[in-house]
Amino acid sequence: MTDGAGFVGRVEEAQRLRNALRQGSVLVVVRGEPGTGVSRLVDEVLGAAECAGWTHLRGACPDVMDPAPLRPVIDALAGLPYRPLGAAARPA
Repeated sequence: MTDGAGFVGRVEEAQRLRNALRQGSVLVVVRGEPGTGVSRLVDEVLGAAECAGWTHLRGACPDVMDPAPLRPVIDALAGLPYRPLGAAARPA
């Protein structure tokens, strides 16, 4: 968990991310140029006590020129157990 020491200049962005996360089960895309502190921003917000009991699924875009718009979502969901659609309705 982080205490925010040394984290300055991103108050507005952090508040926007907190507000989005407080909406419930959401998918939030945070993007920015490499090296601009995007990962640190997410780490700081998710490291707060308010987020301690939440489930966080996180993906990252590779540093390549080819567009892969859903790659972070696929990476974040990769660790979840797979259950095909309609699996709950089928007998075991």
